[in-house]
Amino acid sequence: MEWRPIPAEKTPELDRAIKKITGVDRQESIRSKRCALCAAAVTLKSLSGFQSIEEYHNSGMCQKCQDKFFGKD
Repeated sequence: MEWRPIPAEKTPELDRAIKKITGVDRQESIRSKRCALCAAAVTLKSLSGFQSIEEYHNSGMCQKCQDKFFGKD
C-alpha cells in the first residue's frame, strides 16, 4: 500500500499566512511528500514514529527538520 499523506486541517487564513511567510504551500508540500522547510523527499520510513508522522501531516517538516525544531528525545 502506498503512503498518501493528508495535510491536517488548518483555517484558510492560517494556510495563506504560512505561504506568505515561508513562500511554501504547506498542503502541496505534504501531498507531494516534500519537506516544507528544506524540500527533502519524505517517506513513511524516514519518519521515526507515529508522533513524527502526525507532525509531518501538521507542519510538513521532515524528520531532520523536526529534530532541529523540537530537539531529539
